[in-house]
Amino acid sequence: MAPPLDRSDPAPHDGANDVGELRDPVTVEILRKTMSARQARATAIVPAEDIGLIAVPLPLRSERQKRAALPYATEEFLAGPLEDTHIALGRDLTEGWALAVVVARDRMRALSEAHPGQALLPETFALPAPEPGSAGETVWNTLRDGDRVLVRASDGSGFAVSNGMLAHLWAAAGRPAILNRGAALPADLVWSAEPPVPPSPAELAIDLRQGDFRTRRNLRAPLTALVAGVVLVGLLHLGIARADLGALRGLVETQREVTAGLLAERIPEATVMDDPRLLYRSLTRASAQPGGSGLLPRLDGASGALLASGVPVEVRRMVWSADSGTLTLSIEAADLGQLQAAEEALRSGGLDVDVGTATAGDGAARAEFALRGEAGQ
Repeated sequence: MAPPLDRSDPAPHDGANDVGELRDPVTVEILRKTMSARQARATAIVPAEDIGLIAVPLPLRSERQKRAALPYATEEFLAGPLEDTHIALGRDLTEGWALAVVVARDRMRALSEAHPGQALLPETFALPAPEPGSAGETVWNTLRDGDRVLVRASDGSGFAVSNGMLAHLWAAAGRPAILNRGAALPADLVWSAEPPVPPSPAELAIDLRQGDFRTRRNLRAPLTALVAGVVLVGLLHLGIARADLGALRGLVETQREVTAGLLAERIPEATVMDDPRLLYRSLTRASAQPGGSGLLPRLDGASGALLASGVPVEVRRMVWSADSGTLTLSIEAADLGQLQAAEEALRSGGLDVDVGTATAGDGAARAEFALRGEAGQ
C-alpha cells in the first residue's frame, strides 16, 4: 500500500493540523489510491484554500511560449498584484485555453522551504473537472468531507468552501448542475448523487515548482570543472566568436523581419517594439475563434452594448454553444420596456439577437436572448 502523502500546511488554517499530519483524509486517500508509492513519497499536497485554479486564454503552441505568456494571460483575473503572485502552468483545456494555478508568492516560498525536494500538488486535483452540459452550460463536481466542500467546475476552475457558504456561491454562479461525489449537500441545493471519479492523470503530473521555485540540482562540483574548461576553450575560440557575432546579428535581423511580417498579417497596427503584454492580448482576441464566432468577442460585444446603453438589467445566466456559435443570456429587468430597450441596444451593437418569450412577475421581467454575432452572419 502507498505511504501517506505529506499534507503540507506550514501556516495552518483554522482547524488544521501541523505540517505532515492529514487534515482531510477523503481527498488525501483519493490521491493515495491513484499515485504510485514512489510518487506519494515525493509529493506534498497544497491545501485547496491556498491556491486558485483559473481557465485562461493561451492560444500558443509550444510549452515554452505558453509559460512565457502565462503571467500576461492571467493578470486580469488576479485579485492582487502580479509581482506578489506565483503562477504555474497547468494542463491544456479546450483549444486555445489552459489551466493556470495561482499561489501567493509568500505562501509558495513557505511551502518550498517546508518541503525541500518534493513536488507540490494542489489538493483540488483530487476531484477532476466534469464535462460541460449538452448545451455548453457549466457543471460542478463536488466532494464534501465534514463541513468542507471541494468544487471543480467544467471550465477547470476549482475551490474549497465551507458547507454553509456553498449555497451562496452556487446561486452567484447561476445555479449550475451539481454532480456530488461525497457526503450529502445542504437541502437548499439541487444536486444528484454520483459515484466517485478518479483524478486526472494529467493534473497529477502538475508541479507548482515552476519558474523561480523549480527544484534545482546541486551543480557546484560539475560547475567548477565546467568553468575551467570554458576558460580554456574561450581563449581558443575568441577569434571565431567575432565572426559568429556577425552571423548572430544577421539571424536576429532576419527573425525581426519575419516577426514583423507575421504581426502585419494578424495585427496590422502593431510593431515588434510594442509592449509584449499588449501584443499578447491583441493576439488572444484575434485567435479566440476564427471568423469572430468565439465566446470572448461575443461576450465583449454584448457587455459593451448593454453598458453603453445604460439600461438597468441583470444577467442571471449565461450559456455558450460552440457548435452554433450562440451565446444565450437570461436577462432580468424591471419591466418589459427595459427588456425591449436591452434588445435594441444589442442590435445597435451589431449583434444578431433572437429573443425568446418574455415573462413578467414578482416585480421583474425576464427573457432569453440568443446572440449569434453580427447581424446577417
